[in-house]
Amino acid sequence: MEEQESIMDKNFNLLLNMNSSISMNTKDIARLSAFTSLSKLDVIIYNLSLSNLFVFHIIKSKKMYALVKKNKKYHFQRLSDVINYSVDKKILLNLKKRHSEDIVRSLRLACSPDLLNACLIVAVTNNDLSLLIEYEKNHHSYIIDYANNLVMAKENYQELYQMKEVSRIDQATLYKINYLLTEGYFKILNPSYVLLFPNEILKDISKIEKWFENKFDTLGVHCNNNFWLGDDCDDLFLTDEDFQVEKISSTYHEIREFTMTPNLPNKHISFDEKMEKYIYHKRNEKVTFELLSDFIENPEIKKELLSLDRYGECHENSTALMFGFDTCSKKWLVNGQIKINEKDYFYHTWVEFEKQGEMLVIDYNSNIILRKEDYDRLTGAREINRTDFDTLESLIHLLDDFDLHFHPMIFGYFSQELKRDLEKNKFLIKQKETE
Repeated sequence: MEEQESIMDKNFNLLLNMNSSISMNTKDIARLSAFTSLSKLDVIIYNLSLSNLFVFHIIKSKKMYALVKKNKKYHFQRLSDVINYSVDKKILLNLKKRHSEDIVRSLRLACSPDLLNACLIVAVTNNDLSLLIEYEKNHHSYIIDYANNLVMAKENYQELYQMKEVSRIDQATLYKINYLLTEGYFKILNPSYVLLFPNEILKDISKIEKWFENKFDTLGVHCNNNFWLGDDCDDLFLTDEDFQVEKISSTYHEIREFTMTPNLPNKHISFDEKMEKYIYHKRNEKVTFELLSDFIENPEIKKELLSLDRYGECHENSTALMFGFDTCSKKWLVNGQIKINEKDYFYHTWVEFEKQGEMLVIDYNSNIILRKEDYDRLTGAREINRTDFDTLESLIHLLDDFDLHFHPMIFGYFSQELKRDLEKNKFLIKQKETE
């Protein structure tokens, strides 16, 4: 037991020391670390003076660099050039700060919906212990090295940094780790220890908090989905700085504010009598839209749509729209995520329908009807589940037959699964009837 504890302590100290360690095993790696700390202007000057070290490329208007070593080019991007988070842009260009905040910022980034199939990796790189993020893009794996302000294809990173993976933590497990750091009986304040031994710690804690061990909750929903769709899933590993950002895009913010007071003049929004639509026009941005409230006859609902009362129940209201909005034949209930600021999403439900060959979106919370391509662009909308009207209607009848009630959010996000399972177990209804 004493030997085991000494090994754990040794690994723990290694992880703590990673904040201040910079891989300097080779001059190339050291120069690369210094290069990723430069301002954009200094990058240009540095690149011109050291053309034999870095090759500068322009690929689809995005800056791409290459470290040349033994006649091989290791292409990479600086994370600060491609990340959308203003908090991280400032940190990443400060060599000392990005090392000191590596753990908390990597944890935050690893939970971002912006990254496909992301996971956190504890790895040995050039004899240092590092915290990395792996994600997928265009069917290829990439590594984000926050401490080195680096994004690189995984195979190149492994070769250049001699990467050896120690442990891998998926996003569902990160949600559990976040719980340990903020709630429960344990409140482990330092994430380093949990990152070194996540499986062992979670296994021990599950003996006390049983839901850590159970795969399904009392309603039959997989417990991992509670972390994906729970009330706190958008607040993972946040710092005070993360709240000091623009809530949503200025264009959509202005349009959404207008939809509460459409009778007041707005210098960027006007009504086109010929099109019978509103037009937002500012610089090169042009968006046409309609107000949902203009198509609603019920005075109470119309009043709600033109006030702050429209917020907070998007799942219920969008489901109701599927049955109450009859101006279209093909329509879908869409459950997904939209951005609330430059880095965070929240779970949201809206309605999509087809009209004259064009896909349109109805967003109850914003009292708006607009083209899907504009909605996706302005809100960063990401679809998780889509349910057509016939499936929705069939599911409601099945739930009524079984006398079951689900929260509208669960009802929408798992509509296909619920319908399949209820149809599979229809014999239970017949058994009750015969009894």
